[in-house]
Amino acid sequence: WSSDVCSSDLLDNKAQKDSDEQIVLDQKEAKSSLFLFLIFGITAFISSIIIVIIMNRTIAYPLIAITKTATQISMGNLKVELIADERKDEVGLLNRAFYKMVQKLRGSIEEIIEGINLLGSSASEILASTTQVASGSAETSTAIAETTTTVEEVRQAAQLSNQKASRVSENAQQVSQVTLS
Repeated sequence: WSSDVCSSDLLDNKAQKDSDEQIVLDQKEAKSSLFLFLIFGITAFISSIIIVIIMNRTIAYPLIAITKTATQISMGNLKVELIADERKDEVGLLNRAFYKMVQKLRGSIEEIIEGINLLGSSASEILASTTQVASGSAETSTAIAETTTTVEEVRQAAQLSNQKASRVSENAQQVSQVTLS
């Protein structure tokens, strides 16, 4: 039995030693796993930050610029500087659409200004023609008034001549009767 007890103590010591070695190995493996987890976590965090920065530069900043441009346009400022972006994504499409919209608005405003200038010029010409017609009408009115006055004077002269002719005729008849009598 003593040999069994010795063998049992030996086995217990060996098992304890194996157990201690396994605990040390497990602790080393846990530390190494924790280290790898930290490395992967830090790498993922840094990668996320880099992705956010890239996304901001490729999407957010251009959208902010387009929003500022849209605000300027909504306030009536069509002199904003736009560059037709050659990007192939949605941001590039939006930027090109804004560029085309501003170009068309500028063209429309130029056409409206040309139309207003043409209307102003036409109104000036119409005013000049109306002034000439009014001046001609005034001259015609004056000429008609003068003609009316002249006709009235001629009528009065004709009446006076008729009266004088009637007197001369009466005088002639009287003389003729006196001479016959």
